[in-house]
Formats: sequence, structure tokens, C-alpha cells
Amino acid sequence: MPTNADLETECDRVRRIVGGLNDELSRQRLGEYAADLREAQHQQRLVDREMNILRFFGGSQVSWGR
Repeated sequence: MPTNADLETECDRVRRIVGGLNDELSRQRLGEYAADLREAQHQQRLVDREMNILRFFGGSQVSWGR
């Protein structure tokens, strides 16, 4: 039968493993969020560029659908 000290040692070991897994998941999620943010910024730049072109060629006719 395990002693309290044995159980505490095993619990500490499991906590370290779970903590490491949580850290790794956090890093992966941050990487995914960063990639999503970069893609959104890229899309925004494309939209901005197209709007600038429309403004240049269309002048004040570009009125955001009004």
C-alpha cells in the first residue's frame, strides 16, 4: 500500500506533466492566433489597397453603398 509521501510524490509528478502539457498547448494556441492575426492583417491591407484604387479612379463616387 502506498504511503502518503508516495502519493504526494506521484501527484507532484503528474502536476508537472499536466503543467508542461498546458504550456505546450498554450504555445500552440498562441501560434495559431498569431497566424490568424497575420492573415486578417493581410486581408485588411488588400481591402485597403482596393479601396485606395477605387477612390483614385472613382473619386467621390465611392460612397460605401450610399
